[in-house]
Amino acid sequence: MDLFPSLFHHSGGVIYHWRALRNQYDLWHPHVKQTRAFIEEWNPQSKSLTLIGPSGGYSLPKAWIKKFDSITAYEPDWLARKIFEIRMGFKPNWITEPFDFEKLKNGELTIPKSSAILFSNLLGQINFDESAGLLAQEELLKLANTHEFASYHDILSGDHFRFEWSSPIDGDQALRVKYEMEALDPFIAPDEGLTELDLHVHPAAYLFQDPEPFRYQYWEWQITKSQTQIIEGVYSRG
Repeated sequence: MDLFPSLFHHSGGVIYHWRALRNQYDLWHPHVKQTRAFIEEWNPQSKSLTLIGPSGGYSLPKAWIKKFDSITAYEPDWLARKIFEIRMGFKPNWITEPFDFEKLKNGELTIPKSSAILFSNLLGQINFDESAGLLAQEELLKLANTHEFASYHDILSGDHFRFEWSSPIDGDQALRVKYEMEALDPFIAPDEGLTELDLHVHPAAYLFQDPEPFRYQYWEWQITKSQTQIIEGVYSRG
């Protein structure tokens, strides 16, 4: 199970940081705005936060991050840690080893019950095999039942399409349910002139299946002018 991409992988490392710094204020702005709305709707009350895989914090609202009295962050990428510190203006309690679901299950890794937990655009990058996926699914459900918990992660990606989703993000819906891939199909619009799309479904699409305690949101992240991802946001209030 590869928890973090290599140094020059397109979704992490140097290439990712270059792309993020270049695009975060224009092409990525709708994604950043949607992420902020999702996090504000989750609205954890805890004064401590455990961040898992925040990278440089490109999509995290600075004002929201700074409301916590203490932050512990799992991030093995040294460059991401430096960028995060510069962007946010403070240094969290860094844990430089990758987050590990096996260690979580065995009690070798613990998260204080008083801490809110946010998986920050990480789970969609993990290449779960079947057994690792089932383990992660079980452990994520435990975390969601015992903590204020949230994750936003890519569940589908491809080129030359847009995700024309119309679900409100202002809290009007008391409960948003899980959407399976086929239920999202009507909102996927190929670029003009295309009749077929080659889309990749990420294993994270199957990690959250329970109607309770989860609430769900979906939105588009246009990574480049040609590449798009569909993001699933999931949260619980413990």
